[in-house]
Amino acid sequence: MRLAARSPLLAAGLGLTLVIGLAGCFTGERASIDPNQSKPDVTEAPIDTAPTVSGPSGPQTAASLATLFGKPATGPETATFELRPTTQSEPITAVVTRDATRTVVSIRDVQYRSDENGPSTCRRTTKVCTRGFNAQPVSDLNITAQFWGPSVRQELRSPTLASRIGPVKTSNETLAGQAALCIDVPGPQVTDRYCALSTGMLAQKTTARVVITLVAYAATFDETLWSEFPTD
Repeated sequence: MRLAARSPLLAAGLGLTLVIGLAGCFTGERASIDPNQSKPDVTEAPIDTAPTVSGPSGPQTAASLATLFGKPATGPETATFELRPTTQSEPITAVVTRDATRTVVSIRDVQYRSDENGPSTCRRTTKVCTRGFNAQPVSDLNITAQFWGPSVRQELRSPTLASRIGPVKTSNETLAGQAALCIDVPGPQVTDRYCALSTGMLAQKTTARVVITLVAYAATFDETLWSEFPTD
């Protein structure tokens, strides 16, 4: 008798189970929340960010990253560098100031100047400017008049770096308080490093011949340097 009494209840329970199962089939599986799952890591981007690397997929090369350096100026800037050629014991200070139409590179008694009239080389000792960039006054420093960007772009595109062993690596660094993107190019004995600000200005260069480091930066044009020589 007891077994017979339970049969309607069992039938009802089985019916309810079938209804719930069918409902699950029609509506699909419901998402579940894992209480132990951590929240996504959300980090705000800094205001002054390093240049970004974009381009086709595949291994990065020195040549593919060359355009980070020497870009046309979109605003005024002045960068002060410490130059350390491996052939000399004492560092040399260099200042690069530029805006949309003018560039001055000041090293020792030399000013390399560019404007709408083209490039020129000026000497403080003689107060004379000549057309074009004369590389001789800075040849012992293992740099060129455009060491701050255009020369680096050309160097990264050279077959010498293209034949280097190992993959090129990039990293974000802070130099003289500025965000920079650094490129490490491995070689047989040493790894060369080139760092760029988002403006295209060099931030650091480390090779077997010279070490160049940004030590100060301002988003202004140095009119004092420009006024040392009259405009052509």
